Amino acid sequence: QEISFMVALQYRASNKTDLLSIKEIKYLLPANVLKLKDIHPQQWTTAIHDKFNSSVAMMSTIEAKMKFL
Repeated sequence: QEISFMVALQYRASNKTDLLSIKEIKYLLPANVLKLKDIHPQQWTTAIHDKFNSSVAMMSTIEAKMKFL
């Protein structure tokens, strides 16, 4: 859950508000997380969209940057 929250913050900090695509998520997730066999890309997408919509989308770019750091 923390990883999905951090990815959502990073995406919002880049001044984006649209939902992330699987390709964007693969770029934002750490390489060691992508290698995990337990969680598939679609599961990451769902988790990140949930975090983004529930708490990150309403943040300003500056707020997202500060929270990420």
